[in-house]
Amino acid sequence: NAVPVEDSWGEMTRLAEAGKVRYIGVSNFGTELLMRCQKIAPVQSLQPPYSMINRDIEASILGWCANNKVGIVAYSPLQSGLLTGKFSANFLETLAEDDWRRSQNNPFFKEPKFGQTLTFVDAIRQIAEGYGKSVAELAIAWVLRHKTVTAAIAGARKPEQIAKNIGGGGWQISASDLENIDGLFAEIFGEK
Repeated sequence: NAVPVEDSWGEMTRLAEAGKVRYIGVSNFGTELLMRCQKIAPVQSLQPPYSMINRDIEASILGWCANNKVGIVAYSPLQSGLLTGKFSANFLETLAEDDWRRSQNNPFFKEPKFGQTLTFVDAIRQIAEGYGKSVAELAIAWVLRHKTVTAAIAGARKPEQIAKNIGGGGWQISASDLENIDGLFAEIFGEK
């Protein structure tokens, strides 16, 4: 008995009109749901997962949001820590049996993607170092390169991780390095 998105979005719109919230947005919506909401009231932000290795939103969502002036607040730009450069091949063995990353629904922590990700991180490390940055800072800057992406939500467990995450903003990756990153992604993951 799911509530139709039109009902939920209509209520969000009423909250905004009443001044109870400033902006309204959605999380994990595809273009079909975004279009259904847009018929009722403008969607102001979308929160999807987006990272160097999880590029699903590039197929249609990024373009739709750009065309409809919907800001993207990307979550998981470090892909649950995989793009920090701190994981090794034996990392999976160290996880507790009940760790969420062992879930069957998490392909990034299963082979072949886990091994591909480690190879990718090793390959982009040199690009990051060329800027005097960490792999994590490069990964965040890569997500923020799109004008439609207004923010990136990167988790941190320690204060020093927050400082490193902040280093992902305020600088640009060169066009040639973006091309190199895309080439490495295509070569290692077999995707574009």
